[in-house]
Amino acid sequence: MHRINSNHITSLRLFLGPLACILLANSRLEWALIAMVVGELTDAIDGFVARNGRGVSEWGKLYDPLCDAIFNMSIWAGFLVLGWIPAYLLVLFVGRDIATSYMRAGLASRGVVMAARISGKVKMVAQAIAQIGAVFLHVCIGKNPFGLALVWVAAFITAISLIDYGQDFLRRARKTGLFGR
Repeated sequence: MHRINSNHITSLRLFLGPLACILLANSRLEWALIAMVVGELTDAIDGFVARNGRGVSEWGKLYDPLCDAIFNMSIWAGFLVLGWIPAYLLVLFVGRDIATSYMRAGLASRGVVMAARISGKVKMVAQAIAQIGAVFLHVCIGKNPFGLALVWVAAFITAISLIDYGQDFLRRARKTGLFGR
């Protein structure tokens, strides 16, 4: 009998993010909110299971951020379809995750691990609060400026995180000769 491991839980976000996007695009906000909350819970639970069940793996270290990115990109795409965010914010949110993935991969090719940074954790929390908060507020009180304010705070924090990762990447890349000498 197979037991559930952290990667099984992580995999749920591959389905919950696109599901939330479809629900958002069809203005099924209450159901989208449920999918989003469950998705965020799986992110907390998979880490707990991995650390406490000795299930931390090299695959999980790569797979978890990928699932996080797909989950969040899907929700931001739903926001774009609803007209809640401009396209350039979607580019910022998606671009930051893609850029950090390539930075990590570039350093990994030199045997250097670029661990998660505090700015990345703060970005993740800010985006989760913005996404869930914006939908929750829209469900409870309708169209309002508060959800948009949460999104702009998350965008600012995302930009700061991109800069932080970029600076760390450049410092490490110079040390390892990633760009040649």
